[in-house]
Amino acid sequence: MREKFLISVISMGRPDGAKACLDAILKQQEDFYLVLTSNGCKETSKLFDQYAGEKVRIFHEKENTFFQYPHNRSYQIAKERGCKYLVLVNDDLIIPEGGLKLLAEALDNDPKAAISGARDTCQSLRDDLAGYPGGPLHYIEGSLLCLKIAVLDQYRDELWEPGLEGIYGEDSALSLFIQEKGYKIKTVNLTPEHARSVTVNRDPETQRKCMAFQGKNHEVVKKRFAYWLKTGKFDQPIIVKRKMAIGDVILTEPVIRAIKKARPLSPIYVETDHPLIFEGHPCVRKAAQKLPEAIPNPLIIDLNGAYEKRTNVHIIEAYADEARKVIPDLGEVPFISKLHLTGDDKRWTPLHRKQTVGDSKKVCVICPEHGNWTGKNWPHHKWEEIAKRLVESGWHVVCIGQGGKPDEVKHCINATGMFSIKTLGAYLQTCQLFIGHDSAPLHVALSVGTPSIGLFGVTNKRYILTDGAPRIGVESDQSLEGSGKRHRVANQTHVEVGPEVMDSITVDQVWRAVEVLSFE
Repeated sequence: MREKFLISVISMGRPDGAKACLDAILKQQEDFYLVLTSNGCKETSKLFDQYAGEKVRIFHEKENTFFQYPHNRSYQIAKERGCKYLVLVNDDLIIPEGGLKLLAEALDNDPKAAISGARDTCQSLRDDLAGYPGGPLHYIEGSLLCLKIAVLDQYRDELWEPGLEGIYGEDSALSLFIQEKGYKIKTVNLTPEHARSVTVNRDPETQRKCMAFQGKNHEVVKKRFAYWLKTGKFDQPIIVKRKMAIGDVILTEPVIRAIKKARPLSPIYVETDHPLIFEGHPCVRKAAQKLPEAIPNPLIIDLNGAYEKRTNVHIIEAYADEARKVIPDLGEVPFISKLHLTGDDKRWTPLHRKQTVGDSKKVCVICPEHGNWTGKNWPHHKWEEIAKRLVESGWHVVCIGQGGKPDEVKHCINATGMFSIKTLGAYLQTCQLFIGHDSAPLHVALSVGTPSIGLFGVTNKRYILTDGAPRIGVESDQSLEGSGKRHRVANQTHVEVGPEVMDSITVDQVWRAVEVLSFE
């Protein structure tokens, strides 16, 4: 069984103080692993070697690596060992007996608490980020800080805010980051002895370097948490913009979920030509074609043109890269879009099923409707041939679309014009297969978990398909110049190629995909 705590201690040249610090740690009754870093001091290295043991790891640095690097290394070790808590301790601080237990209890007893520390120490921040005791609880001082590792690990790999160096500002930035995610910081009834700043002020050169780090780091933190410094809140509104087309708007959804995870206290607004897509979405406060101008101090994430200006990149990846310019800690964005369906969306599904396929358990929806991209339109006679094969194999085939041409395919049940995007999603959720070219209905099908076959000509499946359902992309002959051309041309909303691209996709290719998905 792994230790509950990993305790990280750094000493910068005061072996006597470090010995008192370590002796106090060894009196703690909790199970812990100890990581000791000697920062460019031979005397401290000799001292640390006296504490060598099975649950002690010692690093002897030739030069002073200051505060952030060694503690981040300890954080990585703690994750590798499966420890629950990382405890940072200054070598000029003495933890009273039972201190570890108190720090852990504050976090064990509250699932929304992520950092604990001692009372009656620096915990408040002025506008210049100078810390002081006795005011509001803004941060936990890094001289004694206990972190719930699993909380931070779900947001980033490193312990400290990107851009920080050396020493200072890291504890306030970490505490603000944790609170921004909707977690709490807590102090406990613990009063450690703390010599305070003895180490960093040990000589003029060390002091000079520390002050230089402090100035730079405080500017990083001020910029990162500017909204909090101005308002004292973590609820800065966020506006996401993506006008068209419907499928492209649907694919913003994974990014919106990632934004909500990164900024759970921030209301998210979406400005789009298709606000219905986000009706009832748990992460979206409001979606509209034009948002009110009264939203105060918003962060703007403009996804219009985000993938169009890029080449050879998945749409969601392009959106995520654009969003990270505004929210650097966005985290991983999975290639899974979700169309959130309300009761009203699902209300008509039984009626639609009865009108189209009755009680059939083997329903395939096809979307043969032609759009204005020649390089996306599969020939009408091939749609009729695949529909015929499906019917002959016992499928009920439902043809959807908005009434464009061709809107009727032989052997199919004609349901063109019957659905909105959301009611189509509800209907598809009850079906066993969808076949369509690269258009909005394909994204709807994948977003509700329907096994899907997508037909790709001017576009490439690797940059379009998402992972929300079993799916197969059937692509045109890749030797044709127009195949996948859309992803090789930047800054264009429409790339024209000839009909030969989609015509190169055979009925047999699509049928083999049907057989594979039917078997699965």
